[in-house]
Amino acid sequence: MWPRTLLASFALAPALSLAQAEPTPAPAPEAASPLYFGVGGGFTKFDDDNQFRHQRLDDTDAGYKLQIGAYFTPRFAVEFGYRNYGKFDFEIGATGESGDVETWATTLAGILSVSLTNNLYLTPRLGVASLRFEQSLPLSRIQEPALLAGAGLRLRLSQHLELEGLLESIYYELEGAEVIATDGSFQVRERDLNQLLTMLSLNAHLRF
Repeated sequence: MWPRTLLASFALAPALSLAQAEPTPAPAPEAASPLYFGVGGGFTKFDDDNQFRHQRLDDTDAGYKLQIGAYFTPRFAVEFGYRNYGKFDFEIGATGESGDVETWATTLAGILSVSLTNNLYLTPRLGVASLRFEQSLPLSRIQEPALLAGAGLRLRLSQHLELEGLLESIYYELEGAEVIATDGSFQVRERDLNQLLTMLSLNAHLRF
């Protein structure tokens, strides 16, 4: 009997050695947090639908953004944000007077995350905005609903940090805001204006 037991022990020894030599599987990577906070900035452009066609309008500026979002699935997030598009200066040639238009908005958007590689994502988005439009000459303050659309590329650097390049526009309509210059004066004429504010930005997101 003892020879059989001895032979079985020798047979088990190599198997135990192989089992001990096998590497322990690495733990699964930690899932990214569903919540994030972001800041960003970039170039802005104001398409005024010829509202200032009789003035010299500087239709570009710099703007900034703040946003907070939540991923409900790995591919879909909802984001609430603030956009400041800067000031766009204009000059009325007939009178020599100058003014500016300042615009900012609060936004709510749904965002898809389409995986291109392990860490790079295409991020199209669609949403709504509440736009604040302030013109200094003549003085007018207007709040308008707007539509938001855009697309970006988001790079995940770590479990807690992402960078995103984003091209985004908001579209809205204004009534009665066209300024017409005449000899030595100006007047406002009612006309529906279809305007567009666009921002090309670089954003950093902290996931927590």
